[in-house]
Amino acid sequence: MRCRTLLVVPFLLSSQFCVSQHSAGIGLSPLRSHDSTVVVEDDYIGTYDCAHNSGRPKVYVEAIVTPDDGSYVPIAVESVSALGDSIVYPDLARRAGLEGRVILRASIDRAGVPQNVEVIRSDAGIFNEPAIEGIRRWRFRSTEKVGEIVVPVSFVLYRQRNPTVQKIVVDRTECYGFGGRPSFKITLHPDGVVLYEGHAEVDKIGMWSGQLPQRCLSSIVSLLYFSKFFSTAENIRSNSTDGCFITISVTTEYRTKSVRTDCYEPIWAIGDYVERVVNDLTMEKKQ
Repeated sequence: MRCRTLLVVPFLLSSQFCVSQHSAGIGLSPLRSHDSTVVVEDDYIGTYDCAHNSGRPKVYVEAIVTPDDGSYVPIAVESVSALGDSIVYPDLARRAGLEGRVILRASIDRAGVPQNVEVIRSDAGIFNEPAIEGIRRWRFRSTEKVGEIVVPVSFVLYRQRNPTVQKIVVDRTECYGFGGRPSFKITLHPDGVVLYEGHAEVDKIGMWSGQLPQRCLSSIVSLLYFSKFFSTAENIRSNSTDGCFITISVTTEYRTKSVRTDCYEPIWAIGDYVERVVNDLTMEKKQ
């Protein structure tokens, strides 16, 4: 028998979940940036709340437009883009997931200090003051004359994304010592094509094919993410020697991850859900 260690996703395992995900637009592809999305950090997958942490904030100085003689050159920096480190990304804009571009103009005095910094054009007013304050901290090489520079500054949030799922395989073996337990292999593809191989104790023996709705694919992918499938150990066994095993394998653009278990409830819950939605399909026997 399977040991009930931790049931992570019991409330999701219903046909209602399959239907409810239709409006979310979450399929076998990266989630939209403003949904409750999922990120990958090395081998860990967890939830990423865009309402409070939209991405890694970065401010880039695109260029410094100077007079033809190039007399206004910043000092003590390796590159122009590094000047963005002196500009603070507004916390409110970051939490709201707001990005933008500001173009500024400033006069450079003979000591190389920016003066009269003003905004020429801006995507959002929230970025204006941080950009102005940042430029005021810059220092340029001394020159014999006073001149003017134009500086485009970009505020960008780099969002991590979840990997694109390319194939899901659910392989359930026969149970040793127990009769009447189903054995099958289900392969799901991104276009919704389902390949079903019935081995024993199932209604459909042999090879079958069908088409799974996108909303159901979305539900399955969501279950994988929220059960932390990609950080789960690859082999989880109980002390039983005659139990049933299930293996779930997920192929992304990076690698294939497989989890095999006879007792870990979250993996069995995902397998049961896949079996249920596939059994509801109209299948066609393959020769």
